[in-house]
Order: sequence, then C-alpha cells, then structure tokens
Amino acid sequence: ITSTIKGVVSYLVDQNGPTINSGFASKFEGGGCFNAMGKLSQFGLGFLKDIKCPVFKGDMEIIFTRNTDDDALLKKVIPGTEDGKIIIEEFTLQIPNIEYGVHKVLLINELTKLSQEKLYTFNFRSWQCIEETNISGKTIKLDLTSQYRGLNSPSFGGVVFQTNKLNTQDHDPCEFDHCNVKNYWFEINGKRYPEETQDLDFKNDKFCVAYESLMEYKRNYLKNHQEHPLMYNNPNDFKKFRAIYLVNMSRQPTNISATKKNIILHVDLNEDLPKNTICYVFFVREDEFLFDIEKGTIEEFYSG
Repeated sequence: ITSTIKGVVSYLVDQNGPTINSGFASKFEGGGCFNAMGKLSQFGLGFLKDIKCPVFKGDMEIIFTRNTDDDALLKKVIPGTEDGKIIIEEFTLQIPNIEYGVHKVLLINELTKLSQEKLYTFNFRSWQCIEETNISGKTIKLDLTSQYRGLNSPSFGGVVFQTNKLNTQDHDPCEFDHCNVKNYWFEINGKRYPEETQDLDFKNDKFCVAYESLMEYKRNYLKNHQEHPLMYNNPNDFKKFRAIYLVNMSRQPTNISATKKNIILHVDLNEDLPKNTICYVFFVREDEFLFDIEKGTIEEFYSG
C-alpha cells in the first residue's frame, strides 16, 4: 500500500519512465512468468530515496516480508476460478562496490571527526502506514497517537480506502476507492489540518480540491523545471481507482515529543462506508539519523 501511494504522488505522467520495468505499471502478459527490475527507493523506503551519497562503513539490514503468496494478484478470468500464486524463484540485490582512494583519507578522517562530535547525520523522508479495520458509518474518528512512531511531527498525512480487496484476487489490490468522502482532516495537538472543509461529492464529480492536494505534495518535494509537474494519474483515474486524500501538515512545530497530545484523523462521508472496507492512514515526516562510524551504530535524531 505504501509503495503504491508513494508511486502515485511521486511519479510524473511520463509512461516511458522506470515504472513499467519495475512492475509498478505492469505490462507483463502470458506465460505465467515475469521479470522486473527496480530501485529500492521505489518500495517506499525514504532513506534509500533521499540519501544521494554512499555511507562510509554503513552496515544495513533489509528485511522483506510477504503476508501470503497470493495477496497481490488480480485474476483476469471469470471470478470463481482457482486463485494464482506468486512464486519468487530468484531475488537479486545489486550493490555497487565503492573503493576509497588514498586521496580520500583526509575526507574520511573528517567524517570520523564529525561522527565523534555527533554531527555526522543524514536527512530523509520517512513513510509510515497504519491499517485500520472495523470501521463503519458516515463518520470516522481514529486516534493514532499511540501508533505514530516518529519523534518529529509529520509533514504530510493522508488516508486511502479499499473495499473488498483483501484476501481476494477478483479485485485489484493496488486500487483505492473514494467511498464518497465529504471532508477529511487531521487534528494534531488540538489544531486542525487543513482548517477549511472540502465539501466533496464524488457522485456529482465534485472532488478537485482532493485531487489538488496531490499537486501540493509535488510542489513541496518534487518541483523540477516545471512549476506544476504533471500527475501520474489524471482526475478521472483519481475518481475511479486512485483516490488518495492528502493533507499538508508542514506548518507546525517540528518536535512533538515533548508536547504530544493527540494525532487524530477525522473523515465525514456522504453515505455509509461500504462493508468490508479497510482504511489505511499514512504519514510522511522529515527524519534524521545520527551515524557513529567508530561504533557502527545508527540512531534516530530529532529536531527541537
């Protein structure tokens, strides 16, 4: 879910980019076999996306966990037929071999000195996704205070819904449902983000405010030579299968650890939430790691 959300808000409209080969926008057909290649940054791992230089003596352990071997498939046959399975026969990580020349010794010594002074840090955007089940009705209120695991306040937060997409291959597990949401906001330490209401109505095609929130994420983090980079999905896609409700929460105190009171999601809908709907709440925050070269340890650092 996290990597799908990250891909939608990050990728541009260019279909010839890396998304097809990585499997994000899969075009594989026939034979029952597939082969894909992508970067670790496409999995929603913020550290591997934002760190542009190699980490000297940086040990790293990456754990990939699958819930099942059949929960990420969509059957393109008549519903009711036997479910398929994804069998990973080979998984390869390509890691560059970096050798430091003699002329880099002084630089490495400087890095060691920075490490000793607790100044050898790395900044990146960290993602967290929280699954919420057993929700119903036209009003949703979720207290996420105890589940939010960051020391720093989130810069962006959002929510997506999926109806009848868990433990079934009859519906695309990478698609989101709009559920005819009317208003949504986060409450952090008693303050509302955003302050204004959206008054959405998907049945009457009134959802441009929600779609515009995706553009705001791009303007903050992904601006290039274009003032407004084109979205990977257009408004019609947004309504049909890419409804992502995003909120900019960057204008707040950075450190919430000392005054953390609440992080609450509020959602109002125009009609009752469909049965078998799961809500996924996600946060993007600015994180910082402090790296100790001599000990080979990494610890989270917070501002404030």
